Amino acid sequence: MKRAGVGEAPPIRRLAERVFQDELPTEIGGRPVLGVASETLAATAFDPHGSFLVTGPLGSGRTTTLLAMMTALRRWRSDVRLHYFGSRRSAISAQIRLDTVALTPDDASAAASQLMAALGETSVGGRPEVVVIEGIADFFNTAADFALQELAKICLSGGHFLLAEGETSSVSSSYPLLGYVRSSRAGIALQPDQLDGNVLFRVNFPRVNRADFPCGRGLHVSRGIVSVVQVALPKLVPDQPVDGHSQMGESSPFPDPQMSG
Repeated sequence: MKRAGVGEAPPIRRLAERVFQDELPTEIGGRPVLGVASETLAATAFDPHGSFLVTGPLGSGRTTTLLAMMTALRRWRSDVRLHYFGSRRSAISAQIRLDTVALTPDDASAAASQLMAALGETSVGGRPEVVVIEGIADFFNTAADFALQELAKICLSGGHFLLAEGETSSVSSSYPLLGYVRSSRAGIALQPDQLDGNVLFRVNFPRVNRADFPCGRGLHVSRGIVSVVQVALPKLVPDQPVDGHSQMGESSPFPDPQMSG
């Protein structure tokens, strides 16, 4: 064929297991970038309004995905305000500048109460306000539960962004706080099970094989559309553990499957 002057066929590309934020644009259509979609092999974005749920089984890369979305929001808008509710076990607070940090239920209750007044006075057209809840199940039936419900309600009604994370088994229940988190039917299910779609997002997931989903790859749900996405990795602070690793650089973009979520 070469002797006949026929050109070589282009190679068949596939979705990479490692994607980095600095290789991608900061926004698409005015929205922050989530990662690369398998269907187009191009950058894809997420909607920074309403609610968004990051979920998956143990070792699927949930914490790193949460951090990636927070850094993507900062790349998109440098003036974004991040209000974090989590635990001392997480290294997120050491990896990114936060405007609010609450690491215990008691602190979360107090911080949520203060934040409610601030968000209620913030105009939707102003700088973005993002409420981040890591390990959302840890706040169920605690001193912070009701305060976070009220904060979530204000966040959604005020046009802000509610971003939450939890293990699949813990976010499939009917706790009131989860109702707000799942209200926009948007999120990413890492290493998903086919049944997760209806339970969490009220959409049908395709038949999937978890072996085809390395850490950081999942089904992104947005406006009823489901797509396979590899989340783009942020640059991290060296020697700070994330998802069970001391450092996440190019050599170790997501946690070992045996490590924590």
